[in-house]
Amino acid sequence: MIVKALRAPLLMILVAFVFLVLLSHSSFAHEKYGAHGDGHDVLHHWYETLKQPISGMSCCNDQDCRPTVSRTVGDTVQVIVDGEWTNVPPEKIVRTPSPDLGSHVCAPKISNSKPKHLFCVVLGGGV
Repeated sequence: MIVKALRAPLLMILVAFVFLVLLSHSSFAHEKYGAHGDGHDVLHHWYETLKQPISGMSCCNDQDCRPTVSRTVGDTVQVIVDGEWTNVPPEKIVRTPSPDLGSHVCAPKISNSKPKHLFCVVLGGGV
């Protein structure tokens, strides 16, 4: 009888615990995407081939390009740059598939003194 009385509260605690673990993992993963330098070395050879759509200048400056995630909010495309969702101007999108079919961003490291700037964005299959 005591076991039946405790079953519902224990189940609620277990569900809450699982939710918190998943939430913290999701938050950590969000911060990790688009971090300056992370994952650059794996596709450096490909990043060097990317050119900015309007100027034709290279997108890659040693560590500026890296994997990220992308989404569409209304008509606006966004990517994560150094842990923050950032709007992508249409003229920054390079219309070529990536070798891993994922999204990639080329941007300098964000600091408080500099505004966000994107060199290039390659969108993955999801956007």
